[in-house]
Amino acid sequence: MSFDYYYKVLISLVIIGGFLYAFYILSQKYRQKIFEGELKVTDRASIDKGVHVVTIDYKQSRYLVGVSDKTFTVIDQFSLSTD
Repeated sequence: MSFDYYYKVLISLVIIGGFLYAFYILSQKYRQKIFEGELKVTDRASIDKGVHVVTIDYKQSRYLVGVSDKTFTVIDQFSLSTD
């Protein structure tokens, strides 16, 4: 086995690694695009252990939601339109 053989194997591994890395980056971008939606958590405040108040924007409304370990409650709904 000569130096030329090891050089070809090294180059092949670098090329395969480059393809795998490019595939990984593209799959991450595709995954983010698939799971992108209209629901956005705009703010979150912790009230107690396991209890939070969250504001959520969905379409043209903002919701104030109370979230605990086992339940969630919509406290209020606001319109985001500026008419």
